[in-house]
Amino acid sequence: TKLAVVLIQKNSLPAGEDALAVERATSLCNACELMSNSLFVLPVLHADHLVGYVIRLQNVFIDQAVMYYLNETKRIKNNKDTLNRPNYQLLQARHLIKVSFFHEIRKDIPTALKHYNMTYSQLLETKVSNKHQIKILCGFINFKICQLSFRTGAPLDAIAQFDRHIKQFKEHTEPPELEFQHRQWLSHQFQFFGDLFNDAISAGLTALQTKHP
Repeated sequence: TKLAVVLIQKNSLPAGEDALAVERATSLCNACELMSNSLFVLPVLHADHLVGYVIRLQNVFIDQAVMYYLNETKRIKNNKDTLNRPNYQLLQARHLIKVSFFHEIRKDIPTALKHYNMTYSQLLETKVSNKHQIKILCGFINFKICQLSFRTGAPLDAIAQFDRHIKQFKEHTEPPELEFQHRQWLSHQFQFFGDLFNDAISAGLTALQTKHP
């Protein structure tokens, strides 16, 4: 765990280096066992300088967040070897979802897409009695694959994934009394993809007859 301290300074900034302020900052860091580069001051009375201070603070937090998710990804991958058993298939998929999400948070979209596709395939191979659970999870992963494919300018990949998804689950067997729930789920899949497609068009994607679902 890493901590940062942000001080809101309401008084005017001194013209030069303030020896007393430096001494107090050092004492504060020592008392909190804090690195000096984890102490930040935001002078709220100096709006013309405040943006620079905020950007510096933002960059530090982003770097720390990226490092956290990178370490979490490594930790999960290190546990992969302990899950190579048939009865751990669902847990393997869960770990893949986490890794995919962590790459997405770090804006490593190609790697996130790769792991989301691996997750989808893993779920299809998972042998569990609760097929409904697999269907719901696949619906979410399908959404993420299509969303990121559109975002990276690969609409054909998004359409191919959606076609694959619908073909996989269109004739999914349900008890007769629950068939209406399956039809509702299917309609939601089309709605979600339609919304993604519409968002992509709004963002500048050119809709062609050969590039639509």
